[in-house]
Amino acid sequence: MIQAALEKLLAADNGAGINHFEEEGFVSFNNALEDSAAQEHLDDIQKCWTEEHFTPNMVEFLTANGPLQLKKPNIFECDMHQRRIRETLPSFKRMFNDELPKLIQFLNEKFPSLALVGGDAQETGIDVAKSLTLKLQINKGGCFPWHYDNPSPPNKRKLTLALYLTPEYVAENGGELVL
Repeated sequence: MIQAALEKLLAADNGAGINHFEEEGFVSFNNALEDSAAQEHLDDIQKCWTEEHFTPNMVEFLTANGPLQLKKPNIFECDMHQRRIRETLPSFKRMFNDELPKLIQFLNEKFPSLALVGGDAQETGIDVAKSLTLKLQINKGGCFPWHYDNPSPPNKRKLTLALYLTPEYVAENGGELVL
């Protein structure tokens, strides 16, 4: 589902998405998923929220006195590395187990310089559960101020895929992605 959508979007306009990613280091698309797929994800997110699997999003800073953990107000997350949670959310289970490994292979073919780790575990011998992070986040009025998704070693993150599923989004409400 995500790979097919991304493949279609990257190929649109004679590969403008691929060119933009290679030149600028990012690419952004609107309406990447079909409505039914987006709704399936929204339903699973609601179920995850109702079953209280979400926890407050935390950020950690290293200070002279040691690590300082702060809770981001009104932002909650659910880590899909937890198999017991993933098993109850069909769309995210499918994404984690089936779609993300294929997406890694697709992106490695299109952008070899990324050298993403994962893909087909049979071929790579890499456990996808240890090389991918899939988090659900609910924002109840909070925001993510300017930040880096890969601040420094030992973090090896090379790619962030953000999928916003805001039903009936109205631009006047804000919440836009600024890169």
